[in-house]
Amino acid sequence: MYVIVMTNSKADHVAKQAARAAANQPNLSMATQAVLKVISPQAVPRSSIIRDVYLDGPVDYIPNDTVEVNLKMSVSLPVPLPGIPQNQEFKARAMESIVTVSR
Repeated sequence: MYVIVMTNSKADHVAKQAARAAANQPNLSMATQAVLKVISPQAVPRSSIIRDVYLDGPVDYIPNDTVEVNLKMSVSLPVPLPGIPQNQEFKARAMESIVTVSR
C-alpha cells in the first residue's frame, strides 16, 4: 500500500511542477515544451516501479489566465496485492495562473 500512496503523491507533485513550469512561459508552444521537460525521464527517472509519465491530452493554455496540465503515471507494484492489479495508472491534474504576459 505504501507504494500506491507514494506514487500517487509523486504523480500529483509532478503535475504541479509541470503546471508551474508552463505558467512561466509566454505561449502554448513554450508551455508544452516546459511540461515535457518536467516529465522527461531525466527529470522523473523511470524504474521498476514508475514505468512512464506522459501527458493525458494537450496542455490547456489560456493566455494571460491559466494553464492546466493533465498527466498519467504508469506504475508497476513490486509485489502483488490481493484484489489490486499489479499495473496501475494514476491520473493527476494541476492548474496554475499564468505569470508572464503572453506574446
